[in-house]
Parts: sequence; structure tokens; C-alpha cells
Amino acid sequence: MNVKSLRFRMTGLYVLVLALTFALSGLLLYRLTGRTLRGDLDDLLELRAEGVDASIDTFWAVEAQTALKDGRPLGSTSKVDNLDFQRIAARWVEERIRDPVLVDIVVQLFGTGGELIASTQLVPGATLLPFDALEPFLSPSARFLNIVSQGPSGETARFRAFTYPVVAGGRLAYVIRVLSPLAPVEAPLRALRMILFLLLPGVVVLSGAVAAWLAGRTIRPVNHMVESARDISTENLRVRLPVPGTRDELSRLAETFNGMLDRIEQGFSFQRQFWEDVAHELKTPLAIMKGEIEVALRCGGGPEDREVLSSNLEEVDGLICLIEKMLTLARLDRSGAAMDMRELDLAALAGRAVEEFRAVAEDKGIRLGLTASGAVFVRGDDARLRGLLYILLDNALKFTPAGGTVGVEVGADGGHTRLVVSDTGPGIGEADLPRIFDRFHRAGRPVEGGGFGLGLSIAKAVAESHGGCIEVDSPPGAGSQFTVILPLAQR
Repeated sequence: MNVKSLRFRMTGLYVLVLALTFALSGLLLYRLTGRTLRGDLDDLLELRAEGVDASIDTFWAVEAQTALKDGRPLGSTSKVDNLDFQRIAARWVEERIRDPVLVDIVVQLFGTGGELIASTQLVPGATLLPFDALEPFLSPSARFLNIVSQGPSGETARFRAFTYPVVAGGRLAYVIRVLSPLAPVEAPLRALRMILFLLLPGVVVLSGAVAAWLAGRTIRPVNHMVESARDISTENLRVRLPVPGTRDELSRLAETFNGMLDRIEQGFSFQRQFWEDVAHELKTPLAIMKGEIEVALRCGGGPEDREVLSSNLEEVDGLICLIEKMLTLARLDRSGAAMDMRELDLAALAGRAVEEFRAVAEDKGIRLGLTASGAVFVRGDDARLRGLLYILLDNALKFTPAGGTVGVEVGADGGHTRLVVSDTGPGIGEADLPRIFDRFHRAGRPVEGGGFGLGLSIAKAVAESHGGCIEVDSPPGAGSQFTVILPLAQR
């Protein structure tokens, strides 16, 4: 497996996180189990020590009463430095050696000098009590300790001890120490430690293998995409990546990549078509100019020269107009092109454009009207929006026959403005309608005054540069209606 591959990194990260999680969980489980077992043992030892104290007190009181009845009163009723009490306490220990309550519990009694008075079981190494440091035993935090006992043959045993000082009359009477082997606590902990050391690595390894298999299945669509992407070139831009049907991140990635390929293909197609069209459009007027100039040279000077030169001037003007439109489109296509954005009244702008075209409409016998419900404000570039209106009005007047009507309507619809330019011309053919906004495309109908097929492309680019769009509706033989939708200005 490639260590730099995504599959390896995903598997490694999963195994690392899983191992850390299991390690922390195992450590926490081990510590909590050990603390619980030791806490239970400490509670038991403390409870047994308190029980021994209460039992010895009862035994001492019974012995005192019995001695008093028998006429042999004890020398002193105090437990402090009382040999009779120590003798009676030792006898209590001897009688309790086989007490079921004290199974696995060693009870030791120490005198005030640290000497061992009695013990239910001999524990080597635990027959002395360090009374030179007795004060710490009086605090609860120092009463528990671990003792290591070593037998005659060298074997060792670990005990948990609890020291319980008994105070009478403000003085230390004796000390009870109860011990219990730590084996019942350590054995389960050893077993748990062994289980964790054996089980967790196995689980991590098995989970890693499963993770590698799942990562391979997850990345398999990516491999398919890579194989498909290798087939894509500038000569073969129609290839698309397979889109998984999972509707997850991979499917969105494939869809996004395919969308990018669509835009790239459109860009390449437009580039090829653009230069082919430019070459075609420039070739014709230049050929005409060349032919007419050759004729003028052969015919000599005179009135014919002026006519030829005038024709040449018209062709040159056409070329200039074409180049200006191409430059306009180039500027609109360029992202970040500077625009003088300001708040404009679209109804007033449309009114001025209508007045400027009214003389042209009257000369052609066309009724030109404006319908606006009031001021409609948009944020845009005055020159470019005015150019958009000129293009739409010029096309409408160009294709509307005498006696027809061209109407301009401006209004607001929700958060957008609607600028509608309609005419009663012959309409646009169904074959031309999908390509009406394509550059250098001219619909298959007679065009008065010529044209290069760039006007509507410029209008569309202007609308989109203002965050809007342009739509066309042209039923066959029923005229055309161009609708420009722009966002309203936030006033």
C-alpha cells in the first residue's frame, strides 16, 4: 500500500484514533477497577477494626462483671497500661481465631509501647508497630498502608493494613491493626491487565484491516473518476466523470467537476467559433474593399472614384462598429471590469431612450410607447444600461414593419424590476430562438441595415453584469418580447 495514498492516511488516522481511544478507555477502566477493589477492601478493614473494638469492649465489660461476682475484682477498670486488660484482650483474640467473620482477616493488638499483645495469625514482617511515629496513625489519611511479608522460604505476600488507635480517657489505650491479603485485589487486576494487553491490540489490528477495506470501497469511486479524468483532453472535452448515486460528498464532487468541464467545453467551443466567425465577418468587407479599390484603379479618376471611396468608407465604418462591439463584449466578459455603479431610475432612463428613438419610429410609421407605473430604482451603470435599451429598441424598430407597434414597459415585481421591450414584427423562428443570444448569430430573416449579430450578446452580458438576466418570448408570427430582470436597489 502506498504510504502517501489517501486510503493509507485514512486507515492510519482511524487506527491511531481507535488505539488512543482504547488505550485511554482501558487505562481508565483499569484504574477505576483497582480503585473500586481497594476502596471496598479499605471499607471492609475499617468496618472490621471498629467491630473488633466494640467486641473487645463488650468482652472486657463482661469479664469485669464476672470477676466482680466471683469476688475477684480487677485491679483497674481503665484499659490504659492495664495488664489485666491486655490478658483479657489476648484471650479474646484466641477465641476469635476461627470466627467466620474474620476469614482472610488478620487481627493484631498492640500495646502503648508498640509491643504485640496478640494476633490471630503470625505475619512475618508485621509484628512491630512504629510508635515513634504514632501521630500519623491518628489521622485518617495515614491509617492505611501496604505491608510486604516475607516467609521463611523467601516467599512474599502483600497485605493491606488498617491501623485503628483506641483512646480511653484522652489517652492511648491500645492499637488495633487489621490486615487482609492483597491477592484478592491484585489477581483480578492482573487478569484485567492481561485481557487489555491481549484484547486491545487484536481489536485494533482487526479494526485496522476492516478500516482499510472500507476505505478502499469508499475511495473506489475516486479511482474511477481519476481514470475518467485521464481521458479528458482539449480534443476530447465531452468525457464526463461518473457520478455515484450515493448523493454524498463524492457525488457532489463529481457533479461540480462535470459542471466545470461543461464550462470549459463551452469556453473552448466559443473560442473556436469566435475566431472562425471573426475571420468570416472580417473577410467579406475586406474582400469587397479590395475589389472596389482594384476597380477604381482600373477605371481612373472621376465621379466613380467618389462612389467607390464612399462605398469603402461604409465598409470601414462597418468594420469599426464590429470592432467596437467586440471590445465591448471583451470588457463585459472580463471579471472585475470597472463599472460606474450608482442608483438609477430605470423608468426615467427608459423614457429618455424612447424619446431618442421616437423620430426613427415616426419615419418608419411605427407607434412607439412607454408604460411605467412610477419611478423604479436599480443600482447600475448608466451608460451600459442605456446601451442595453438602445440595442433592444434598435432591434425592435428594425424588425417591425410600418404600421406596427413597439412598446416599452417598466415595473417592479417583488424584489426585482422588469423592463419589457415588445414589438409586432415577424417573430423569431424556432430554430433561431435557442441561439438568439449567441455571438455573431443572426436569425434567418431579412435585416434592414445589416448587422453583425453581437447586439443581443452585449445586452445579455450587460444584464448579467448587473446581477440580472434577459429572457425572450417570440411565438412564430406574433412578434417578440424581450424581458430584462434586474434587482431593485436597496434604498
